[in-house]
Amino acid sequence: MSNFNLLMLLFLIGAIPSGPIVCYLLALKDPSTYGSKNTGATNVSRQNNAAGALTLLLDFSKGLIPLLALGLDSYWIAVPVLGHCFSPFLKLKGGKGVATALGGIFAHHFLLGATILSIFCAAYSVCQNVGISSIICCIILSAYALLFGQTYLLMLTTIILIRHHENYQKLRIQQLWNPLF
Repeated sequence: MSNFNLLMLLFLIGAIPSGPIVCYLLALKDPSTYGSKNTGATNVSRQNNAAGALTLLLDFSKGLIPLLALGLDSYWIAVPVLGHCFSPFLKLKGGKGVATALGGIFAHHFLLGATILSIFCAAYSVCQNVGISSIICCIILSAYALLFGQTYLLMLTTIILIRHHENYQKLRIQQLWNPLF
């Protein structure tokens, strides 16, 4: 398979809109019509926790399964993440890419993936906010990428941090009201 065909295949796998499909199958509202209007697991779970968990699993699988099944190098991880974030099936909208990126990291670096997942869980237990926990993980993963020359991880964290741009304004507003921030 040529690199172009591989690129397109991974992008389209990442672009499969798990959240809207899960919501449709469970007769729930389209996630692009409420909350953050993103189609990822966090927004889906605002409506139904089980649907959010299923979306999380499917989005994680979009990063994990194709990379393992095709035996691809780690630098391909960004492609399904981009598909997830900018799905042509959703007029170039989508989720924030966290679960898909984590799946891709687990495909190549199980220990790194488990470490990032542990950091996410610890951050979430303190702040009870998925967005903040994801941002914390991206900052730590960016530092790791810079220290160990893992440019593909830097590319992943950049995509995810950009996709969280709406959260930064919310964080500034919360800072005014919550002395813990």
